[in-house]
Amino acid sequence: MNVIGKKVLLTSASITAAVNRLESRKLLRRTSDPKDGRSRIVELTGSGRRLIEQAFQKHEQDMEETMAVLKSAERVELVRLLKKVGMWAAARLDDKP
Repeated sequence: MNVIGKKVLLTSASITAAVNRLESRKLLRRTSDPKDGRSRIVELTGSGRRLIEQAFQKHEQDMEETMAVLKSAERVELVRLLKKVGMWAAARLDDKP
């Protein structure tokens, strides 16, 4: 779960609390890692996967409606600029200890 915490910038305790809540709602399950008994594998259940898919569909619709104001060329430029910013941010993260 430490890997998850680093990706979403949350402490180990916060990730554990979130995983506990999601597990109690049967949206994910934790199992022991067969290669390392100290580690846990966290995976979505069928219900969790369906919830995520619905959320992403709704998000995609919302983004399409929001971006409708842009012309095709403007969208291409926006994507180019966002990639540039993302690559710069990723490089800065790689440089940090």
